[in-house]
Amino acid sequence: MDAATKPVLDAWFDAYRAVIQEYKIMQENTYNMDESGFSIGTMESTRIILDSTFRTKHQAHPGRQEWVSMIECICADGTILPPLGIFEGKNVLQNWIPNEVLDKWFFSAKDE
Repeated sequence: MDAATKPVLDAWFDAYRAVIQEYKIMQENTYNMDESGFSIGTMESTRIILDSTFRTKHQAHPGRQEWVSMIECICADGTILPPLGIFEGKNVLQNWIPNEVLDKWFFSAKDE
């Protein structure tokens, strides 16, 4: 975040506007996507593991835990695409998904 200064951001948005104008890209053809993830499952006690020579800290989370990736996409014209949830495994079980989002979101599984 140290590099995200006002001059740097202004230059990025100026370049973005120039590309939009040069290629005549309409709002309905401009999308922003974001990926986030979260864990599901149980965790037991949490431990911090670190090497004193590094500044990076790593956490160990024992227990049964899985990660889910979510992808959201919005168009510059205000329309949205339904979110996509990606679970590990071969199948997505219906009981994993709340009923209120079952018909509005897309879900998939990846086999690792």
